[in-house]
Amino acid sequence: HSLTHSLTHSPTHPPTHSPHPEFVVASRKPSEKPMRIWSGATRTLIFLAIVGFSLSTATLLQHSAIGQRLEQRAYDVRFPLRGPWVSSAPSPIRILAIDQTSLGKISEPLILWQQHFARVIEALHKAGARVIGLDFVINDVGTFDSEGQQALSAALLRVGLESTPVILSYMVTAGGVTQPPPPVRLAASAAGHSLAYVNLTSDSDDFVRRQELFGLGEDAKVAGFALAVAREFSEEVRGRIDAMPASKRSILINYREPNHYSSVSFSTAIEALGRGDENFFEEHFRGRIVLVGQLGASRSEDLHATPHYHWKAEDGNAGSLRTSGIEIHANTISTLLEDSAIEPMPEMFQAGIALGIVGLITFLGLALSPGRAITASLLILGAFIFIALEPSFAAGHWVHIFSPILGSTLGLSLAQTGNYILEGRDKRKLRKLFERYVDERVIERVLGAADTLNLEGDRKHVVVLFADIVQFTSRSERTSPESLVADLNQYFALAVTAIRSRGGMVDKFIGDGVMALFGVPLEQENAAQRAVEASLDILEGVEDLNRKFEAAGSERIRVGIGIHQGDAVVGNIGSPDRMEYTAIGDTVNTADRIESLTRKLGANILISEELLRDLPEAFDIVSRGSENVKGRIQPVQVHEVLGRA
Repeated sequence: HSLTHSLTHSPTHPPTHSPHPEFVVASRKPSEKPMRIWSGATRTLIFLAIVGFSLSTATLLQHSAIGQRLEQRAYDVRFPLRGPWVSSAPSPIRILAIDQTSLGKISEPLILWQQHFARVIEALHKAGARVIGLDFVINDVGTFDSEGQQALSAALLRVGLESTPVILSYMVTAGGVTQPPPPVRLAASAAGHSLAYVNLTSDSDDFVRRQELFGLGEDAKVAGFALAVAREFSEEVRGRIDAMPASKRSILINYREPNHYSSVSFSTAIEALGRGDENFFEEHFRGRIVLVGQLGASRSEDLHATPHYHWKAEDGNAGSLRTSGIEIHANTISTLLEDSAIEPMPEMFQAGIALGIVGLITFLGLALSPGRAITASLLILGAFIFIALEPSFAAGHWVHIFSPILGSTLGLSLAQTGNYILEGRDKRKLRKLFERYVDERVIERVLGAADTLNLEGDRKHVVVLFADIVQFTSRSERTSPESLVADLNQYFALAVTAIRSRGGMVDKFIGDGVMALFGVPLEQENAAQRAVEASLDILEGVEDLNRKFEAAGSERIRVGIGIHQGDAVVGNIGSPDRMEYTAIGDTVNTADRIESLTRKLGANILISEELLRDLPEAFDIVSRGSENVKGRIQPVQVHEVLGRA
């Protein structure tokens, strides 16, 4: 007989599942490689293609308008999640607010308040204020309020000569530059005061999240309002900003919670001046940065969307959804003083995080079942989002989350789609490969363990069964070919059913003989017992078949069966054009020789001594002594199975 058994080669494997308890996946040596449904090179190429496509798509969308908008919203939500900012020291900033109360109590229009500003600036100087910042542009009112303009110019000269810095503002608009009138500028310059760029910096969605520290274009060397105030208050800020490269002269403002900065109404200060209450100014403004500007005035245009825009104040006032420009400047000054600007992580670092997360989740999508892959991916993304939104942001770092989330979602989806299409197809191929040889239940277990099967060649412990019709050649000379084939097919049908029902795999038909294997492609804990049970089932089936033959006037048949167990090499063997999943070795040869002894000894089922050792006391077995067989130097101890005990 040819001592190899063939199965059409299939280089594919479905995903791993737990095998049935009766089957155990064959153990392998560390050097042996399991053959997967997809080859290693194929898996690597698919993995790289999915990761590359997912990451590039996510990166493109990250830089699109909608991607930036989503990333900006994710940035905004970090502030309320972080909660109130805990400063190392109380804030030195106090806002002298031109609020709705002030506009109501002071009868003159705001444009004519220059005399009031002059009185307040001198009072703040006397009270010991460190820096005074005016967050509005002084208008030219010399034609109809020359006294007020002169008073303001004189006040600037006096406080400047006595070393109280005042920061005046100018603004760049579509119509040009709006700045204080020449007399005020001249007085400010003579007294050493600064003229600062007061424009706020808006993102594409008109939210103020960052601030340019210097002017733009021709004003690139002019300090912005917040920087000018911080420099005058702290020499440390001056040194740090002067050393900053021009490419980084924009900072992400580390916003404090709404209403963080205490304020005093401008009208209250005017009333204190009216009653000569100098203690009022010392109590509220000594040693402080005093910012004078509009705060919460309902008719003011100086209100802007910031990360706090979506979060209403406790009083539910809709106006609180936007932040006054003076408060934005106050937050910028605090960020500069405490060196607490939010730092966007470098692009290479962001790309590395996205690559790592997308790669890991894509790998899990290819390697795990859908449920496990989704669960693991959600845990990974959840941990990443938590770190990005909480501890990382609390430490002052902005980590982008849009591209890792989108890329991971794409990667997982494509990986699962690939598994479904390719491995589903390969499962069908593997099922088609084995369904002719093993029982349906075994096929399910084979599919479940296909990821760990080694179809390339493996040494396994197997049970080999040979069943052959005795004197079939003589019978063929006396029977017509049609009848012979019909009888043979009936015999093969019952033999295959008996073998497969016991978990065996039909190896091949060799003339009138059948070769079967137990313990492959998956090991079986009771393979020896299964082989003997299958042999007895075959004999019982042959008795039923013989009764049919006799009724039809045909000759009876007798079957001889030989069973042996031991190690054999199992795997795909053949040429590139034709591969066979086969078992070869001395164990196969010996089983065939034992089957041939059934004619000499007049036995139906003969087993080897090696097989007998693994059989339970469930069979009636007698020893038939030692027999010499071809190909072996030592005699073989054989035993006859008479039936079940």
